[in-house]
Amino acid sequence: MRFLIMIALMIPAHLFACEVCGCAASSSGLGLIPFQKAQIIGISYLNKSYLTTHPGETLTEKDRLQSVDLWGRVNLSERWMLRFDLPLVRKTQNQSVVNGLGDAEILAYYKFINWESEKKPFQILGLAGAGLKMPTGKSNQNFENIWIPNMQAGTGSWDGLFTTLITLKWMRWGVFSETSYKASGTRKDDYRYGNTFSSNALLFREFKWKNRVFIPQLGWTTQNARRDFTEASKQVWNIYSGGKQTAFVVGAGLYSKKLSLRSSIGLPLNYHLSRGYIKPKPTFQIGLFYNLSKSKS
Repeated sequence: MRFLIMIALMIPAHLFACEVCGCAASSSGLGLIPFQKAQIIGISYLNKSYLTTHPGETLTEKDRLQSVDLWGRVNLSERWMLRFDLPLVRKTQNQSVVNGLGDAEILAYYKFINWESEKKPFQILGLAGAGLKMPTGKSNQNFENIWIPNMQAGTGSWDGLFTTLITLKWMRWGVFSETSYKASGTRKDDYRYGNTFSSNALLFREFKWKNRVFIPQLGWTTQNARRDFTEASKQVWNIYSGGKQTAFVVGAGLYSKKLSLRSSIGLPLNYHLSRGYIKPKPTFQIGLFYNLSKSKS
């Protein structure tokens, strides 16, 4: 692996290289789940890859992020629920590999609207949530005595998480939208990852057969990340961080009373990451979850 040492010499806290690396962590989100009252536990797999070109060079490297998340949802009352997420991550950049526990998340959601018309052709469901991302993942791994921010299992910071989810449904057609914002905290070494805003909108249709529901969906997702601070106390930017991207998403879910499966593929449409040095490749995600509730939800 080749690094830009000249940037590292300017940082007194610790050595780090040109962090033009696509392996940034991301939250899995709650997503479209038809069982409102169910207690759920699940596992999901995420695969992201990027092509990276370092400034002043023509060599292209491939970065890859893989994550296996154990997650769950617990309904506390008619309006309140909790979600937790515990990821295991694997990041690769050429011959360098990072494995281990990532940063755990916990969020509380409040159901602020759950309305349906008298004859039930039209329904509205709205949730608002807030929570924390905790620094449970290792975040101080060095490569040739150099620290690379995006080649860490965790971030080393406490971050605030905020999200809203809206579902509009007419007969068997519907639109699902989720927006989220991550307010990053500062690490002990004064490094701070950039705040991130993301949103998606999906059009879906239900196909019911016996006790199963098949829901294909398509739409878009977008993410806008602010630049990191190499020295947050002095407001010194990491110029090779941040950016925005938009992707077309197609997916489907097969839901039964107990066991359900869903998957999706994201195809990059428009992007500008790390001043143009990172090119995202298609993203793949698949998940399996189990309804723990005894009664019908």
